[in-house]
Amino acid sequence: MITGASVATAKKLKCMRLRFIGVVNTASCHYTMTLLSSVELSDHGDHKGLVHLDNDDNPYMMAFVWMDRERRYFIANCSSLFEGEPRERTRWRQSDDMEAEPGREELTDPTPMTCNIYYDTCAAIDHSNRHRQDNLQIERKIERKNWAARVGTSFGNVNCRC
Repeated sequence: MITGASVATAKKLKCMRLRFIGVVNTASCHYTMTLLSSVELSDHGDHKGLVHLDNDDNPYMMAFVWMDRERRYFIANCSSLFEGEPRERTRWRQSDDMEAEPGREELTDPTPMTCNIYYDTCAAIDHSNRHRQDNLQIERKIERKNWAARVGTSFGNVNCRC
């Protein structure tokens, strides 16, 4: 998975017959950010997308926006926007009575199939990164306020155990 996905990445991987789903950052060439950012989405789970067809009218690539807490913009060369498994989360919520204690509430949001695939994979990547940094201690960070000092010290403290 690549952070800051791009249309060029999706196209190149499609040519290599590799599947790709990625979250697009705001500065992405050839992505329909202007159009998708103007689409009205009102509730968690709302989504709208565009499909690019090849010369034989087969789906080649899709761009879509999905509303979680904020808008998320995706590019994919596989999967679909059919409804996938709903996302279930437990969150703290304050009731209408401001004097009452906040309570835990189960939230269920509809999710497109492409988002299910993406977030299932991202969770594995996050788990791997935490394991690499915390358990294996391959990467250590030294807190610095000066950016130049952070960069210089982070390269010097890499302890690779190959």
